[in-house]
Amino acid sequence: NAVVELSGTVDANDFHRAAVHAGIVRNGQTKYIRVRVLRGRSSYRSTRRNGVKTRRYGRYRLSYKFIGSRSVPSKKPSLGSLIFVIDITGSMGSVIISVKSNIRRILSANTRFSNYVVATFGDPYVRRVIKTRSITAVRNFLKRLSARGGGDCPEYAMSGALDAAKSADSNSVMLLFTDASAKDKRRVGQVSSLAKRKRIRVFTVESGNMCGKAPEFKQLARKSFGEVSRLRSGTFNKLMEFLRRAVKGRISFSAFPRSPSALKKALRGSEYFF
Repeated sequence: NAVVELSGTVDANDFHRAAVHAGIVRNGQTKYIRVRVLRGRSSYRSTRRNGVKTRRYGRYRLSYKFIGSRSVPSKKPSLGSLIFVIDITGSMGSVIISVKSNIRRILSANTRFSNYVVATFGDPYVRRVIKTRSITAVRNFLKRLSARGGGDCPEYAMSGALDAAKSADSNSVMLLFTDASAKDKRRVGQVSSLAKRKRIRVFTVESGNMCGKAPEFKQLARKSFGEVSRLRSGTFNKLMEFLRRAVKGRISFSAFPRSPSALKKALRGSEYFF
């Protein structure tokens, strides 16, 4: 490995900036760095390299050399499928737009899931499900979606959730977006049983009036150790940020917010458990 000496000084606990200055890593890279501690010098001159400027400094008892670097091994994803189940009826336009505009940021941050499942539902129900490891494939699938139809409020949410769960791996997380109760709520038992067997946690994000009441989603959350979140459409971009942090492992799905105030609180903290 090449030996690279740092000319000038940065804070002793700021080695990542010093490594960028020395050219041993690029800004934003994560690597293991090897450093050799040497005797100090009588003075250190200021230099600018790779966008980092060091300070001029006088006598100091220690000096450092970077003597190499190596990549950090990528971690194998610990979870199965990240599942999106989306109501695509007419009143869901703003939610679909929010998912489309944020999906690349969310999936690009993913370090926890092995693949993605995306499913849709409306009225009448037409099965549309993809399973893929490709972010591009997910984006292309979503690009073809538009809010249309519906109008009589209850929609076929359980059919969409059931088909998505069948396609998904075990040990997964399902995010179900809807503003209506389930016309096929009789199938909630099927979905709950499958989710329990495959260890799929179901998190339903409700908006709109939900046709008055929709207890089937609370039942599904209870059986799958998930949650039901009641949010206004104006908070959906913040929810997308929550999801980005969750798939990156910076915040727990167990902190999934039930309300706008809970969402705000969740974004202020991080919990490192599934």
